[in-house]
Amino acid sequence: TVMYAVENKGDLPPYRGMEPVGGGVPAQFNHATNGPQVAFLLPSEDVATELVDPITGDYGRNGAHIGRLVVKGYLKNKKISLCPSQVETPVLNGKDRAGYYYNPWPKVTSTAGPLGSTATYTTRFKKIKDVRKELPLVSEFMYDVGSFPHVDRKAKLAYFNLAYTDGHVSTVVSKGGYNALVNRPPTWKWERLCDTIGSVSYEGLGLGTRALNSNGSATDPTKHYYVFN
Repeated sequence: TVMYAVENKGDLPPYRGMEPVGGGVPAQFNHATNGPQVAFLLPSEDVATELVDPITGDYGRNGAHIGRLVVKGYLKNKKISLCPSQVETPVLNGKDRAGYYYNPWPKVTSTAGPLGSTATYTTRFKKIKDVRKELPLVSEFMYDVGSFPHVDRKAKLAYFNLAYTDGHVSTVVSKGGYNALVNRPPTWKWERLCDTIGSVSYEGLGLGTRALNSNGSATDPTKHYYVFN
């Protein structure tokens, strides 16, 4: 990612739907899927299917996110998109997923329906220098405790591997993160996902803990932080 940014005016590999046009990146894009899904889409828009198997799927001419790093030769093996602890490609709602969230910080600019369904998004961080140092650039895929690869159910702990733009990777052992995955509400809003990643990161960096409300409602600002704005 750092190499890519150096060679592309500091830009991060863009989300699918934010292809460079005329030397620039569109400020926003429309997406009919929920927010965090854009953070693990690998193919560029010339591939009709948004969600492809990360090992066997076609990333397109340019790729998106980690897929762009593979297509452009910064990563040499597609297997990098899966955690070695994952014995197979994660499947959610019948569709293949990548093993990591990449730059998992979308931002809603406007909505045309319930928040998280049909909305206009942008990346909160478009350039590598803009990524807040306390927030990771890469986090492992998570949905619930059953889909997360590193958990100790007996101790009620989850082990989160997080990668940052300064090049360091840390493993954070988190009871709060485990509880967030165990108590995932029926309507898993992308704000809650971001807050879980952010909360675990803060904890690992010694910046304190954030108690995530189990409701996770995206319509009630008192129920989530969304990365503690």
